[in-house]
Amino acid sequence: MRWLLLLSITLINGVVFSQTSSFTYSGSMSFSIADSSIAPYLCVIDSSGDVWVVSTSAVSASAINGLFEASPTDTSFHLVAQFADSDSVRDVTGLAVHGNDVFVSARMAAYTGYKAPYYYPYSEMFYLPDGNPAKMVIFKQPDYKDYGTWYNGVTVSNDGYIYYGQSYLVTIGTIDGRKTSPNFGFTVGYAYIDGSTPIEPGGGLTNPNALDQIRTIALNPDSNYSSPAAVVYTSRNSSTDPGGGASGGIAAWTGGTESNPLGYRAVRVTDISGFLKLGTNTPYGIAVDPKTGYLFVCGTDSTRKWVKGFKVSGNYAVQTDELPSSTSMDVTDPNGAPFVAPADVAFNREGTVAYVTDEGAKKVFRFESTATNVVEKPNGVARTFVLQQNYPNPFNPTTKIVVELPSRSNIKADVFNILGQRVATLANGVVAPGSHILTFDGSRLSSGLYICRVTAGSQTREIKMVLVK
Repeated sequence: MRWLLLLSITLINGVVFSQTSSFTYSGSMSFSIADSSIAPYLCVIDSSGDVWVVSTSAVSASAINGLFEASPTDTSFHLVAQFADSDSVRDVTGLAVHGNDVFVSARMAAYTGYKAPYYYPYSEMFYLPDGNPAKMVIFKQPDYKDYGTWYNGVTVSNDGYIYYGQSYLVTIGTIDGRKTSPNFGFTVGYAYIDGSTPIEPGGGLTNPNALDQIRTIALNPDSNYSSPAAVVYTSRNSSTDPGGGASGGIAAWTGGTESNPLGYRAVRVTDISGFLKLGTNTPYGIAVDPKTGYLFVCGTDSTRKWVKGFKVSGNYAVQTDELPSSTSMDVTDPNGAPFVAPADVAFNREGTVAYVTDEGAKKVFRFESTATNVVEKPNGVARTFVLQQNYPNPFNPTTKIVVELPSRSNIKADVFNILGQRVATLANGVVAPGSHILTFDGSRLSSGLYICRVTAGSQTREIKMVLVK
């Protein structure tokens, strides 16, 4: 009888607990050259809505190092530029846009007479004004041959500063990318403690291959990166080298600014389900949805095959969304994209369209937003009092609940069983505006349906939660 009751509760309330995406899958795009010659890697969307994708030999030796473009109405990508030995390109590592300007970073081929190991650390960057390949120039190269670093995962702030992930010290830095600046193209600096301390949590560059790198970097398009409070996100894969361990993951960086990155320090972002413990694949691309401020993460490896959205508060994340995937190893959607190895994700400025590159499928998948309103303000503070559905749900024995407050409020959060008896108080007092994560521990309770009721001022919200042991 106990199991029958539990099954009934789960089925009756199943609609409440299913993962609902705010996007629909609207089709795929191919490339103008043979699949055997491409490895779709990173993607971005410029201010005109055109989509840019790089292919790289870093993930497939037979793939070209090339830059592709497609308009929103195209069905396939055309080759804009192919990088060759004459460009000193070993493999492409980063892609970014600012307005319609395009930046591509690459690991350089060794200089003549230099025996380069896999992790040869020199990088260069190419600049295409207005995306015009005829005007492409080498924007950034090492200052001298005996020392350099490997740039990964570039992106650009609204003010024009280029953020990059750096192999040396496993850190982030910035380059002055403001076209009107006299320092255009010069490195501003990077987060630094001393000459031997890695900055990214868990980073350290194991040997001999140094495969654990910051691969992608993401900014919130509505944040002001002249403020040390604005968060920079990075994604780093784990290493297969001895001592590498399963240390890959997402990091949140604060404390520095675009014009003075020295003070940036990082914390590892975790989630209760372990989705953000990243493996050895690359690049586990990331991007911030400008409509909600949620961080979307690509699960590139075969145990994931998903692109999930997370609400990040400090060093903790709660899953809030997922692009529909018919092959997801977590929640499948028969109407979703047939992901094989989703590499990177990009949103247009309005957050109405998303694209995902797929290394395995050799395609780019398109998604359209179905959201009719915006929960988040540009600064990350909710417009109204919001009580989000707990995650995970069903759960055993703990679950997380996110409360969004538009202003300083006196809140009380209680949990009740189906008899109306209070079994826990999660919060009781005055709290600041913004996001707050509550933890409910049901380890001493029996399986069943529970109600979380949160009151903020004169307003009350409730959600249903199922504990399954």
